[in-house]
Amino acid sequence: MVNTKKVYNFFKEYQDLIGEPKNTRENSMHGDIYKILKKSGKLHWTWGKCFHVSLFLFYSYGGYDGPYELRLTKNIVIKVNGHEVTTTHWFIQHKETGEIVDLTTEQFDGLVDMETIYEKSTKGAFGVPWVIVNGEQVRFKNNAPTSIVLELYGKWLKTNDPIEGLHKFYTVGKSHESLF
Repeated sequence: MVNTKKVYNFFKEYQDLIGEPKNTRENSMHGDIYKILKKSGKLHWTWGKCFHVSLFLFYSYGGYDGPYELRLTKNIVIKVNGHEVTTTHWFIQHKETGEIVDLTTEQFDGLVDMETIYEKSTKGAFGVPWVIVNGEQVRFKNNAPTSIVLELYGKWLKTNDPIEGLHKFYTVGKSHESLF
């Protein structure tokens, strides 16, 4: 079982590894929202971290073969100080019980109704089913964690026990320097 409080505290400590959100694609406003929230004093440290935290948890619980699925809600409208912007939110949800695990929900405190966000979510996926090791592709049955999730997991290992779901990807990619 994954200790979510420990994971939350870990991400709080290493939040700088993720960096400030940016507008990464056409119509992306993630970096703009970050600046507006920061200026208004409504910025929580979890803002823009939901994707990485959710992927970390998703793979910690076994990834695609585990009991949780990766979920996302797109086009979430946020109004702050006269600005109206949209964003996306990621979290994980138990496949059978519907239990939601969302360690970054605080980023939306006072901004949106999270129950509505969860109800509008769809199954999410991100990445590719391989990593490069010594110049060759090592393929997996499903998508692999992103390099930043693996880098964060490497930091996790310095003070915590291995997490089986993440460890198999970490050990395969560890010899490939560009992942870290």
